[in-house]
Amino acid sequence: MARWSSEHATHQGRLRAVTVGRVVTALLLAALLATVLRDLTDPAGRPLLAWAFGLHLLVQLGALLLTRRRTEPRSSVEVTLLADVGALAVVIAVTGGLASPLAALLLTEAVAVTLLFGRWAGARASILGSLAIAWVFTTGPSALDVAATTARRADLSTGIALEPPVRALLLLLVLWITTLATGWVADVIERDLRRRTEDLTLLREVTPDLDPRQGTIAVAEALAEVLVDRLGHPASAIWLVDGGQLELTAESGTRQHPSIEPADRSLDLEDDLVLRTLAADTVHPIRGTDPRPEPLVALFGDRAPLAVVPLGLDDGIVGLFVVEVTSRLGRRPTLRIRELRLLQMLAEQASLLLENARLQTELADQAITDAVTGLPNHRYLQQRLGAELERLSRDEDRGDRRPLSVALLDLDHFKAVNDTYGHPTGDLVLAAVAEAAQRTLRGSDVVCRYGGEEFALILPETNESAAWLACERVRRAVRELRLTALDGRALPMVTASLGVATIAGAALDRATILARADEALYAAKNGGRDRVIHDADRTVPLP
Repeated sequence: MARWSSEHATHQGRLRAVTVGRVVTALLLAALLATVLRDLTDPAGRPLLAWAFGLHLLVQLGALLLTRRRTEPRSSVEVTLLADVGALAVVIAVTGGLASPLAALLLTEAVAVTLLFGRWAGARASILGSLAIAWVFTTGPSALDVAATTARRADLSTGIALEPPVRALLLLLVLWITTLATGWVADVIERDLRRRTEDLTLLREVTPDLDPRQGTIAVAEALAEVLVDRLGHPASAIWLVDGGQLELTAESGTRQHPSIEPADRSLDLEDDLVLRTLAADTVHPIRGTDPRPEPLVALFGDRAPLAVVPLGLDDGIVGLFVVEVTSRLGRRPTLRIRELRLLQMLAEQASLLLENARLQTELADQAITDAVTGLPNHRYLQQRLGAELERLSRDEDRGDRRPLSVALLDLDHFKAVNDTYGHPTGDLVLAAVAEAAQRTLRGSDVVCRYGGEEFALILPETNESAAWLACERVRRAVRELRLTALDGRALPMVTASLGVATIAGAALDRATILARADEALYAAKNGGRDRVIHDADRTVPLP
């Protein structure tokens, strides 16, 4: 049994559609020839016409039943085609021969078969139609000869046009011209549909690589790789809007031009090329001799033909990407219509994914960022502390014992600030303390808003003494703040108490290490405030 495929299913559906059309047309034509057009038929040919109609309907109905099964449709197509053209030949023969107004049905048959089953099926339909015309020509009634002879006396051109050989030749010529033209149009449409399907398949395949959950930069990097690896461009670069500029975010296959510094790769939104590209909202070609901004020279050279593609949505511009265009078989570098369409489709898809990535990043930042201080919030603290503890466990499994310190900072008498100067001024103090702590600690350390007037510090690879000294520097930085209330009054000196806990090797859970730091903070508060106390050694003297 032939392997069933989607192509066979498509042919079955087309055969079913054309067979139903043939049956309906045959029934309608039979009704017309039996009533309104009865005088058009030759009485001697009516029995043959009845047999032709009966056989035609029998074959078409049989084919219709076969389409309900998973069988190869090709044989059914040929049989129904032969039956249909044969029935048409009989209809034409008994309704005036080559002079019959129903001869045009052969053209309809050829067009339908060509559109549904392809040009080769259309060619077979035209061959059968040509045989039908030849049969009608040899067996048709002599009325056309009489009409031609009569017309020739009055109008030579009309008489020649009515000659049976001329009529047959004209029918053959129109039939084949129609078939060939329809076949060409069908091929163009089918080829375009196939390419569009391939383009959509390609977009579907690359979309997972442009996963917005990975972030904007990752999406841009994946897009640059897709343009080179999947679309075949020698080089690509992605610029995204950032702070009123188009900043280079990703590139693939580019080369550094010796005369351009890497820092000069951002594009100005007011640049003429950028403005023209965004205004046209379509692919903008740059020929090898065209001038170009220095960032494009830096990445692609000053002679490479390029295509600039905007990335934008209805509510604004997201960015743009640039690809290098290659030449084919010694011809000038050009983009074919399909390549232009694919770049445009990819740009539309990438614009949505990049904007989605940006929105997801903003939402993620908002979910873990404290609005008052701009610091990571308690949720992020739990995530980051959990990750650090897992890292300690992995290091210990490898025989590498590394320390981790955690500190809690609490502002002394902060309630008095809120009560005296108001909560907006209290928020100003919190923001200033957050900035002072971040400025004082290392880049690898993490400062989080723990809640209220409390902050948490994560100090990776920091032992007891180093952690105490780091927290002491933070305490002094807070004491040195000189702040002014929103109403202009000078604020009293701000002080902070800190409690520190350190572990090494065997990792505790998050709750335990935070509880130890909290106990040390409680000791600092009870010890007079404005000091640092370590959980392991609370006797460390102040320097």
